[in-house]
Amino acid sequence: MKSPSFPTIALTAIALLMPTLKSAYSQTVLDGISWYRVGGGTGSSLNVSSGSLVYTPASTAATVNIVGYFNPQTIALGQTITLSLNITMSQIPNAMEAVRFGLFNSGGSQVTANSNSFDNAAFAAYQGYSTWFNPAATSSAYSIRERIATNNNAIFAGGSSNNPSLGTVSNATIGLGANIPSTWALSLTRTEAGLSLLSTVNGIELSRVDNISPYFTFDTVAVQFSANVTGAVTFNSVTVPEPSAAILGILGAGFLLMRLRRSRR
Repeated sequence: MKSPSFPTIALTAIALLMPTLKSAYSQTVLDGISWYRVGGGTGSSLNVSSGSLVYTPASTAATVNIVGYFNPQTIALGQTITLSLNITMSQIPNAMEAVRFGLFNSGGSQVTANSNSFDNAAFAAYQGYSTWFNPAATSSAYSIRERIATNNNAIFAGGSSNNPSLGTVSNATIGLGANIPSTWALSLTRTEAGLSLLSTVNGIELSRVDNISPYFTFDTVAVQFSANVTGAVTFNSVTVPEPSAAILGILGAGFLLMRLRRSRR
């Protein structure tokens, strides 16, 4: 008697495209994802233009965080979720770790309005992972970091006590081009041992693992541009990870049914 077969169900991320953006009070909403500008100083802005999300620095640029919130998602064993950003920068700074992006768990503490200072008390207990890099065509550090809750109000705070490095390549050359779209991605895979991480920026890959104190739940995407970023930045599209609890339930029911049928033979 042949064992029953079951279809393979793929777990996928949902692409949230910028043409669906719309303005709402002090925030910008992307299909239910609330985006805020935290920092940048007086005169900076975050707006929708020609179907894209655009950050415009002030005349005197300052560090800024672009932060978006989505429904909390937890990675199941064997599952991968990927944050993917398609970004166009009008000016490419040559500065160490001038760009930083990642996935975090806010723990329910979220900003609710735009502000001119890049640090915020809401960020104090955030946990998660991020990639830091120099976007210029210069050999420089490229790292994956883990943010631990240290009651620091700067989400991308430097120092090993705030965002310790899981691994750094000291001589990576990213080489973004001004006014040329590039893709930045961070993939997280839950394994028996912990978490496997893969960062890809403009085709340059960096992989690391967190088998000590991994995090599996996320509800926040954040991107930081240092004061060295003096030109406009356009978010052409964003793909936010969204594992499906319904699919996981179907898979569980299928495996249970298969075991019951085998036990009756």
